[in-house]
Amino acid sequence: MNDIPKGWEKVELSEILEISKSKFNPKTSNENKKCIELEHISQGTGKLLGYIDSKEQQSIKNIFHKREILFGKLRPYLKKYWMADFDGVCSTEFWVLNGKKVTNDYLFQL
Repeated sequence: MNDIPKGWEKVELSEILEISKSKFNPKTSNENKKCIELEHISQGTGKLLGYIDSKEQQSIKNIFHKREILFGKLRPYLKKYWMADFDGVCSTEFWVLNGKKVTNDYLFQL
């Protein structure tokens, strides 16, 4: 099980991707952005079910950009993931991921 296919190498996840740390405070911003919460991502399909307006929120959010990957870190076994098709903000219960040595398309499939 520890055998690595020929031509492959084992690396730490942090070597191939980075987690964004950009934050958004809806209380202090005049901007209204699309906001994704955990319930807006379908379990195990990578599909977006909806969103809300950030102006309706009170807590700090993560900022994401188009083509970044959102992955739910709360109960990760639910496999809530989505490749953004617009810029917006999301719950801090998501990691916002960007590929460093791999493309975001590959991360999404992974």
